[in-house]
Amino acid sequence: YGTVCLMRHTSRDKPIALKMMRREAVVKGRQCQHVLAEKQLMVELRHPFIVELHCAFETRRHLYLVMEVITTCLSPCECA
Repeated sequence: YGTVCLMRHTSRDKPIALKMMRREAVVKGRQCQHVLAEKQLMVELRHPFIVELHCAFETRRHLYLVMEVITTCLSPCECA
């Protein structure tokens, strides 16, 4: 129910990840609580394995999460 796009922050010239979710799909899939929990975890937790949430916003049709981009791999096997 979501798509993640690699974007570039215009004023900082840094890569960011933009997760876009169709509001209709989230509601129909009964994923509202999961989406809220995902956002809350990223807001509250600071851990190397959890991406940092920069901000969240919404429109009539979509929900958006703007997150940091992780460019390193945990092990060589995962990067192949």
